[in-house]
Amino acid sequence: MSIILFLILSIVQYSIGISIAAINDAITLEQYQQVKLGWTRDQVTQFVGGPGGLVISVPEPPSDRNNIIVQYKGSIPFNVLQRQSTVAFAFSNGILWKKKQNLLDLTSNYIITKENYNQIETGWTYQQVTSTLGSKGNVIEESNIWPNITLMTVAYQSEDQEGLGYIQLEFMDGKLGSKPTYEWVSINPNTSRSTLTPTTNDFLPSDRITVEQYQQVQFGWTRNQLTQYVGSPGKVIPSPNSNTILVQYQGPSPDITAIAGFVFLNGILFTKSQLHFDFTANYEITKEQYNIIQIGWTSQQVKAALGNQKGNVVTESGTNGYTSMVVQYTGIKDQQQMEDAIVTLGFLNEKLITKSQYGW
Repeated sequence: MSIILFLILSIVQYSIGISIAAINDAITLEQYQQVKLGWTRDQVTQFVGGPGGLVISVPEPPSDRNNIIVQYKGSIPFNVLQRQSTVAFAFSNGILWKKKQNLLDLTSNYIITKENYNQIETGWTYQQVTSTLGSKGNVIEESNIWPNITLMTVAYQSEDQEGLGYIQLEFMDGKLGSKPTYEWVSINPNTSRSTLTPTTNDFLPSDRITVEQYQQVQFGWTRNQLTQYVGSPGKVIPSPNSNTILVQYQGPSPDITAIAGFVFLNGILFTKSQLHFDFTANYEITKEQYNIIQIGWTSQQVKAALGNQKGNVVTESGTNGYTSMVVQYTGIKDQQQMEDAIVTLGFLNEKLITKSQYGW
C-alpha cells in the first residue's frame, strides 16, 4: 500500500473524525468486529446498512490502483465520550485491506500489569499474549499489507499502584513484533477512569496555528522549519513507520475545534490537512453542477464550472513528482432534504480522479 494512503488514513482517523458526526451512517462495535478484511465495499455497505462517508480516493503509482477510505461514526452516545468515536475502512481495488477504530471499544478490563508485561516475549502468538494478559485487548487496527502478511495493533491499559499507563502491542502474522517501553502516566487519583486520556495526546497551549500560517507552510520543509515558523513543536501522533512523523496543531481559537496535520517522510513535509480552518460560506455546489463535472477534468475546469470557487482544500500532498488534493463543497439541499449534502473531489496532478457526494 502506498505511504500516502496510509498516512492520509491516519490523518483522517485523528484529525477529521469530528466531521463525520454529521453523516448518518453509524456502526456498532459488534458490526465493526464482524467486518472482515477481503470484503468488497458493497459487502461492507450492505452489512452496516449505509455506505459511509467517502473521504478520499488515492491512485497508487505506478499502477494507479483505486484506493478509497470510507468513514463511519461509532454508535455510542456522544456525551458518554465527550468525543465522537470513529471507524475507517480502506479499500484497494474495491477490496477491504485495512480497518481502524477510535474510541469504539470502551471495555474497561483491558488491563496489563508490569508483571504480565515482563512475562510476554517478542515472537509470542496473539493467543499466547491474550492468555497471559487475560483479555483480548482493544484491537484498534487490522490490515493486510501484502498477500499473507497481516498487521494488528492492540491496546491495553497498564495499571497498578504506580499509576496508569497505555501500551500498544504490534502483531505481524499473528506474532508479537516488538515490546514498547512500559511507561506510566501520572494522574489525579480522584479522576474517574472513564475520563482518562494519555497525556501524550494533550496539546500544549502554544500548539496553535492560524489559517494564514497553515496556507504558507510549504512541501519540502523540515520539521525544524515548521516548528520555527509556527513557534511550537506541535503534538506528535505515533506512527508504525519509523521514517514518518505526523504532527498536529490546534486552530487559533479555543472556542472552535480546528485541527491541522502535517506529515513528514524522512524529515521532509509531504502532506498537510486541515479540519474546520476554512469557514468561507460560498463553497457551494448544486446537484446539476455535480453531475456535469467529469473525471479527467483539470482543477481549473472544475473551478470554472463552479463559478471559480476553489473549494475547501482539506488535504494536500506532494512527493516524488506527484501532487494530490482533496477539496470539499457544500451540496445545496433539495426542498425535501433536512440537511445539505457533502461533495468531495479528489485530484492527482491537477486532474480529477474521483468525485463523491453524501446527502443527495
